[in-house]
Amino acid sequence: MKSSNGHFIAGFAVSALVLGGAAVRADLTWDVQQLTFDGGTKTSVSAQNGSVAWSRFDGSQSEVFLWNGSTIANLTSATGQPGGNVSLCNGTVAGRAASGVYSWNGATATRITSEATSGPSLDDGTIAWTHLVSPGTTFDLQYWDGATIQTLDSWEDPTYDSWSCSLHQGKVAYKSGGLGGGVWYWDGTQRIQVDGNGTAPSLYDGKIAYVQGGNYISYWDGEHFREVDAASNSPSLCSGQIAYCKLVNNESWEIMFWDGATTDQVTHGTANVLAPSLDVNSTGTCMAWLQDVGGGNQEVFYARLVPEPSMAALLLLGLASVARRRRLPGNTG
Repeated sequence: MKSSNGHFIAGFAVSALVLGGAAVRADLTWDVQQLTFDGGTKTSVSAQNGSVAWSRFDGSQSEVFLWNGSTIANLTSATGQPGGNVSLCNGTVAGRAASGVYSWNGATATRITSEATSGPSLDDGTIAWTHLVSPGTTFDLQYWDGATIQTLDSWEDPTYDSWSCSLHQGKVAYKSGGLGGGVWYWDGTQRIQVDGNGTAPSLYDGKIAYVQGGNYISYWDGEHFREVDAASNSPSLCSGQIAYCKLVNNESWEIMFWDGATTDQVTHGTANVLAPSLDVNSTGTCMAWLQDVGGGNQEVFYARLVPEPSMAALLLLGLASVARRRRLPGNTG
């Protein structure tokens, strides 16, 4: 195991344990709603705590929108700063603008950096992103702690393929291209190469979901690797569960959900879907995604997993039904 600056990492070992794909289930119920009907090119969506943020390009500029569970607000109309590649956390949205990384709180826009960047990923007031250093093909992984910016890693990538990163609790998973590339993990003190042939990492609680070899979703729990599904991409990890896109029957891309053991197909349409964002919180399991509607346009969809009644709830329901029957006039049973 080697760090990105060429020094070997001592005292850290990764045990590779490749398991088979998950069993398929079809008994889950999803409450799906379409949030937008305005067309436009949408390339990014982020869901958290019952809210959804996304970016939309209308042919002249990109704008950032936030749905709070009932209404939609245009965050960029008040600030005049266009934005894309959004990341939502606690009602604040971070996004990439033509002039760098911004965050929006609904009233004001804060410029974090004016450098050309990709990403960003927002978590509890901190932001991570990748920066193409000009000139050349040098990339930096940068982190803003709410006050200052620091560079966590630098690497050369002649392929210009070092863009995606995912931030959670001060730790970052990111795609590093070039020699010794793949998926890397900044654990707060050191850089760890997770997979030399991975891309599109999604980080949560020190665990990473990513696309391995451009072919299947892989899950790393910090020690072991597990293959989740083949012919899949765009993983979004939260609380040990993954939403992702899968090519079904070589016909259309569909949204899939992996609960850590089994998979469920969420969408069953002919329109392609992309960029799912999964959120698991105190109210349940939710996700948002983009769906093609033709003409290069996409709409935003949001789904909530409808919980199955617990055995205790079913028992109480049965007892209540018996009680109601006994209260009916003439019912002596």
